[in-house]
Amino acid sequence: MPSDADARHEQTCRGVRLNIPVGSLRFRRRAPRRSREGRVLDQDGCVVNRTQALVLAFFGMVWASLVTVLVVAPDVYDRVFNVHGHGWWGRLAFLGAISILIALLVVGVLRRWRWTFWLITVAFIAGALRVPASALQIAGVLPATGPVWYTLLQGGFGLVQFAIGLALVAGWRKEGVWGAF
Repeated sequence: MPSDADARHEQTCRGVRLNIPVGSLRFRRRAPRRSREGRVLDQDGCVVNRTQALVLAFFGMVWASLVTVLVVAPDVYDRVFNVHGHGWWGRLAFLGAISILIALLVVGVLRRWRWTFWLITVAFIAGALRVPASALQIAGVLPATGPVWYTLLQGGFGLVQFAIGLALVAGWRKEGVWGAF
């Protein structure tokens, strides 16, 4: 049983804490663990919390909707994302670029990067602007960028984004960055 004077490498959910006595540079890594409920723990030994799971589910929903729109209504890609003239290669390149961005954000969520938390929080709070913009597009005050169903989809995403953004702020006030709400 190691004493406090022995070199230990302790990983916590908040970061790495090293207890290194003078003259010793040995580190011990713990084997991957599971929670009491049997859930697999992440690399820091923590379960992905509710806030992270909610953001990851939203990113999955957004990516699935992008693929669905590409397959079902490729003309919406041409009008909304301004990729007309490039055919399927342009649409697939756009989907690939968005997929890379979403993958980077997913890695940031899983690793609990602070900058991704703030970027996602600001973007999700700003998602509330999609709701009145969608309503004004449907009313004909603003020019519509796509069909009515796409405008309603964007308004729905805006509501969900805003709700997740509020949950992110609540978790931050309760437990800090990436804290559970």
